[in-house]
Amino acid sequence: MHDFRRFPIYNTTFASDHTAGAVLMGMLGICSGSLGLTADGVPVWAALFIGVTVFALTGIFLGLTRQMYTGTSAEYLTVRGLLRTRRTPWSDIQSIEVVRDRRGQDWVVVRDRNGRKTTLPYLTTATVPGVEEEASKLRGLWVEFRGEDWVAGRQDE
Repeated sequence: MHDFRRFPIYNTTFASDHTAGAVLMGMLGICSGSLGLTADGVPVWAALFIGVTVFALTGIFLGLTRQMYTGTSAEYLTVRGLLRTRRTPWSDIQSIEVVRDRRGQDWVVVRDRNGRKTTLPYLTTATVPGVEEEASKLRGLWVEFRGEDWVAGRQDE
């Protein structure tokens, strides 16, 4: 059983059942509006195809975003994006930083042994009220689980 207090998992609440349902209902309205294209001479089958395609793509996108998360365990930090999952062992992590983007939003970024920076999904001021505190928790896990033989790797940007 996963101990969420000890090993947090950060994911979205945007695509909750109620929100996803509301978005899909709105898209259904837009799709039905595509039937208005028939007044411009577009065949009914083409207008329906456009509407159904937009509706289906929206549903697929919402389904994929529900799968995105940042997770932790004693062995590694897991980042699951839209198309892939990356597990980085704690011993390969070189830093955990909070960076600010051009819009003034803070994001948690991990730099690994090879110098690759990974932005952690759902660890931002828009989704986590205390992003600095959460980054500090992650740093605590990192220090605890990176191993006594951990040494700093590449330091270049």
